[in-house]
Amino acid sequence: MTPRALALALVPVAFLLAGTADPALVWAALATGLLWAGACLLDRLRARGPDGWRVRRLVEPILSLGAANPVTLEITPLGRYPTSVLVRDEGPPELPPDPPLLRGRARGGVPLRLTYVLRPTRRGRYDFARVVLRAPGPLGLWNRQVALPRPAEVRVYPDLGAVRQWQGLTRRGQLAQVGIRNARRLGQGTEFAMVREHFPDDDFRLINWRATGRMGRLMVSEHRPETAQTCWLVLDCGRHMQGGIGALQKLDHALNTALLFAYVALTGGDRVGVLAFADTVRAQLPAAGGRAHFARILELLYGIAPQPVEADHATALARLRRMQGRRALVLMFTDLPDGAAGARLADHAALLRPRHLPLVVTQQDPALAAAAGAAPTGPEVLYERAAALAVLADRAGGLEALRRRGVLSLDSEVAALAPTVINRYLELKARGQL
Repeated sequence: MTPRALALALVPVAFLLAGTADPALVWAALATGLLWAGACLLDRLRARGPDGWRVRRLVEPILSLGAANPVTLEITPLGRYPTSVLVRDEGPPELPPDPPLLRGRARGGVPLRLTYVLRPTRRGRYDFARVVLRAPGPLGLWNRQVALPRPAEVRVYPDLGAVRQWQGLTRRGQLAQVGIRNARRLGQGTEFAMVREHFPDDDFRLINWRATGRMGRLMVSEHRPETAQTCWLVLDCGRHMQGGIGALQKLDHALNTALLFAYVALTGGDRVGVLAFADTVRAQLPAAGGRAHFARILELLYGIAPQPVEADHATALARLRRMQGRRALVLMFTDLPDGAAGARLADHAALLRPRHLPLVVTQQDPALAAAAGAAPTGPEVLYERAAALAVLADRAGGLEALRRRGVLSLDSEVAALAPTVINRYLELKARGQL
């Protein structure tokens, strides 16, 4: 029943109330009541059923974790009369739609497009079920609800938005907008690129004296970072990576950054391998190059989930030493819950040196920083501040243990994690440390 039907129902009620003064009006109330009921029944029968709608769901088969993924419903009412419609898409319960209900007004035979957004917080495979429509009949008196089966499957992968953004900014030469510094400065790197004329701001150490004597003017040699080098993404999937920062787990933030790193390294001509571990090695992918390898990395990262167990760094890094003989950059995403854990990790990571170049990447929790800096307004706040300061001190001790053993470390806020990692990688390549 619609608000219009409720409003018209007041007509026979009014006649009925007036019938207390004039009994003849009771018959008028009965007549108008029957007319109202008949009109509602006719409207209910003429309202569009399941065969009166054509519905399509437009959604990408791959959704990005933590990003706003649009889903569009294309609704076409069959027949002539226009109608307002209330729509609910029965998607996966783990992916609540925003907004949950969609409203619009459609003309007969003309598609109406309504869009909502999904923001996944967990990777995996999810199924859509039905699209539920509620619309009044041609008289606007009675709503009819229909459920149309529209099964579909989507997969939630690590965020691909950063990769697409990198592609666009690279083409336009605007990587500085996302915090990427130009690490390919003149003269850096070990692979010869070209000889060119000297510019006023060039380093005199780069002068190519043989070419200068031959050309009769100052010439410099330009080098670039070597290509076809090997990088390994080592991902801690233990219990400490289950903790959340914002809407995502630490492992999800690590995977988003690792995915962008893999894309940058592969497009730059390097080789990338993946090793994921918890108490044992859970997944691995041999190092390879080429853009086709990116799809294999994406498929592997999509299925990785944190485990409620203690991570065994020693076993994972021992496996890596056996698999990788040539020098490689080992980028390990993990967490340092305390100084003792940092010391143990430092011992294991130091075994990679000097053959390999280990770089340990950890994430700063803004909630800890906020609690540590909170004004002590009461006993509870004071206790939280003391606990936060203790955790931060333990993390600092773990990072210091890594530095003492000669292991590179990078501790960044989540918002700046990807550009910070990419900048460090480009810097290491430019200096020829790989």
